Amino acid sequence: MLAKGEEKPIIGIDFGNTYSRVAFINNSKTDFVATIPSYVAFTDSEILIGDAAFQQRVTNPQRTLSGFRDLLGLSFEDVQHNLTSLSLGVLTSSVKNLDFRDRDGLPVIAVQVGRETKEYSPVEIVAIMLSRLKDIGRDRLGQEIEEVVVSVPSWFEDKQKEAVKEAGVLAGLVVIRTQSDAITPLMPYGLEELHEFPERRGPMVYNDTTGEMEWIGYEDQYYSRELLVLVVDIGGTSLNVNVVLLEYGVYEVQGNIHEVSFGGNDFTENLAKYLAEKYREEMGSLMDNDPITMAKLYSKAEDAKRTLSSETAAEISVGDFHTTISRSRFEELNNLLFKRVVDAVNGTVVKAHAEIEKTSSGYPNYTKTDIDYITLQGGSSHIPKIRAMLESFMGKPVYTNSTIPSEHTVALSAAALADIFMHGSTDGCDMHFFTISRVMIGIGTAHELVQPVILRGTALETIKSIELTTIKDGQTEAHIKMYAGVRSFARDAVHLHTLTIRNIPPARAGLPIIDVQVSMDEDENMRVNASLRGSPIPDYAISHFARVKLGITNEEVERMLDDEERNREEDRAEKEAVLAMGKMVLAEEDTGGHRDKSEKVANVVRYKVVPMHDEL
Repeated sequence: MLAKGEEKPIIGIDFGNTYSRVAFINNSKTDFVATIPSYVAFTDSEILIGDAAFQQRVTNPQRTLSGFRDLLGLSFEDVQHNLTSLSLGVLTSSVKNLDFRDRDGLPVIAVQVGRETKEYSPVEIVAIMLSRLKDIGRDRLGQEIEEVVVSVPSWFEDKQKEAVKEAGVLAGLVVIRTQSDAITPLMPYGLEELHEFPERRGPMVYNDTTGEMEWIGYEDQYYSRELLVLVVDIGGTSLNVNVVLLEYGVYEVQGNIHEVSFGGNDFTENLAKYLAEKYREEMGSLMDNDPITMAKLYSKAEDAKRTLSSETAAEISVGDFHTTISRSRFEELNNLLFKRVVDAVNGTVVKAHAEIEKTSSGYPNYTKTDIDYITLQGGSSHIPKIRAMLESFMGKPVYTNSTIPSEHTVALSAAALADIFMHGSTDGCDMHFFTISRVMIGIGTAHELVQPVILRGTALETIKSIELTTIKDGQTEAHIKMYAGVRSFARDAVHLHTLTIRNIPPARAGLPIIDVQVSMDEDENMRVNASLRGSPIPDYAISHFARVKLGITNEEVERMLDDEERNREEDRAEKEAVLAMGKMVLAEEDTGGHRDKSEKVANVVRYKVVPMHDEL
């Protein structure tokens, strides 16, 4: 509980599809972590949330909602497409039997409440959950909660993040940050060690003699202040695998693979199907006509899955049906699914290899053996077989922090970030959470090249500056065209905005200087500012600015990256040819040579070669 006179509390929330958690940290000290199932249920007289709703999933399945987080940001058409496809796509099996209806192109869920049918949007359902988590924080701290940091899946895009913020408003909360869970699960280091890393601690290595993970000093490790961490997060309905580079307390995701329709619930469903067949054999009942019994079997399968993480066998009883399931049988049933986890890890390591190869010289021969640290997150991370398969594939042990349950790490990390916001800065805290730019942001120059301003992989928030100049004698107007992409030419990039500078005083090409400043925040909102330097007329020096939203999906980024990889050599050769031609044109101008005046260059700018710099 906060003492009187202290700052208003800001809590951290891990908003999961199966379980949600709320946590509070004050001055780097953990106050509490609370967990509730991500379930909302309706009766004729009340709305049940969390544990009470979870208990209704068997007796009241048609009015018990779960898996609704992944409905955020989807259109009604998206939902219908996923429900009718062979796989549920981004939708989990828990929502497949819901009554979806169309409200102005957006999905709503129809629920029977008494004699009335009520409709709730996914945002409204999420708001109900957030309201309950807010109340838990209020009851634990003795103060009203007004602000919150919410951890969301790494694959959430702008529309999903905005929906979370909208739900926060409905719940009476200001969501001051939606934090990607690609980075936040690194809390198994322990809060104290994480805050002090890397000043006091070095990397961890596996001691072959003791069989334990040990800290070593930087002088004993070639990659002194850099550390590569593999984070495998197995949630109930999603799998996220990340390779994160830690350097001087800054975290950057180097490779990521996520599967949003695969997770621990799939392991449970495989076991439930097996139990259903045994039930048919022994009881002679058709399960399809008995949804209550099927729901009970699924519940028992979930309990058995948890038990088998620590025991070699689990007893299952539903009415007169009794059976025993062994850990080895459970592993056989899910062996192919466990291999999918390993395949995702391999794919992520490959992606990280390609990314680090482009941006860092520290790992010239990077392979999976260069991963310094492996950590598992999420409820299914406790399954021994998954741990053993990963250790065998990676050739090193998975580290577990005995003081912090893996299920709590995301909520604690969100709370740690909330602690920083609450106090302005946390004494002794060397922890920095950064979102990085997914694409390069640049300006179109002569010959349709794009000059980078914000490089892909730049930590956000950031401000970058660049100098531009004219390309034609007497040029009085210039169009500053902003692009987003990963390749060198404007034709292969997404045009974001054109900022026009007019009334440039006539001068020889290359003399007027246009200062351009581009800033981007963590939600990928940009501000472009351009001004003519040293103009004697005040009106000319007035800044021209524009606000731009990136608005590029993760799928579009993946397509851009694939195209860049396929065309890398051709792009390099073409760019070199264009630059060589540009140098000849400049040489002609400098020696008084003639250039074809019909060339359409009046509305373009030329990049003046100066170092880019951070303003922050």
